[in-house]
Amino acid sequence: MIAILGVMIVFACAAVLALESLKGRDRAELSAKVVDTVLSVGGRQLTVQVENRGGRTASEVTITAKTSEEAVQAVIDYVPARGNRHVVIRVPSEGEVTIAIDSWIYP
Repeated sequence: MIAILGVMIVFACAAVLALESLKGRDRAELSAKVVDTVLSVGGRQLTVQVENRGGRTASEVTITAKTSEEAVQAVIDYVPARGNRHVVIRVPSEGEVTIAIDSWIYP
């Protein structure tokens, strides 16, 4: 009797996992935006928020801030599923800044 109950629980868990993966929630959906800018000596410090709207954690997320003069990269160790993380990137004081997420891996 207990063995049958255990098998039923295992099959129920497998069914839930299969349904969730079919819904497409098993991937990271990352976006980045500048949420704060602070002027400092010789440049600006940008606070960048990386948001994950997906159902899977992303690790080693690489963000690039590009200006007309240079490109600066930062790496966030992980961004949890349906969560966010912040990173501060220092760029020159002049010019437009473009933020892009270059890569990530699944842990």
